[in-house]
Amino acid sequence: MVPDAGYFIKGVDNLSHQALGSLVFGVPAGGLLLAVLYSLRSTRPLRPIFSRTSSPIWILVLSLIIGIWTHVLWDSCTHIDGWIVMHSELLQTPIVAFAGHTARLCHLLWYASSFGGAIWLFLAFENWKQNSTSRPGAARRKAILQDAVLIAALVVLVSLVHHLLRNPVGFALTIMLSIVVALQFVFRMQTEPN
Repeated sequence: MVPDAGYFIKGVDNLSHQALGSLVFGVPAGGLLLAVLYSLRSTRPLRPIFSRTSSPIWILVLSLIIGIWTHVLWDSCTHIDGWIVMHSELLQTPIVAFAGHTARLCHLLWYASSFGGAIWLFLAFENWKQNSTSRPGAARRKAILQDAVLIAALVVLVSLVHHLLRNPVGFALTIMLSIVVALQFVFRMQTEPN
């Protein structure tokens, strides 16, 4: 997600998705986000995540670079202005037109991967959380899956608003929906498993 932080800084949005920008913007921005998380490590919801000792700085930097570059590579497969999409007629295939916008196969891939990725991350987080305390019952597993689908739907909604409303209202809605997703995640971290 670090390259997308560039969208909040005028003139950095394109730079943050380029090779040089991934180093001059992405690594410092990712480092800043890690520093903020580590500064909050004594708070109750984050304490279990930071119970392990931290990795050497070079591991953190390498992890940031790998994450940033895979993000940019995937964007090139799912965004209409991505290099792979621009060189693939298949990914440019129109699927449906709506409100003056054309949804293409690359967009469908973007939304599907956002939805699936959000579910996977949420379930992995819940699995880690449950393993650190106790095993959930069948009813709890169903509730966890429902929460995962809800979060994933919100993530796709953020993507749709970002894609369809390229104006100040869309930007404000994207920020508000992103805050809702983040608050839901924080709430889930603070909730003790049954």
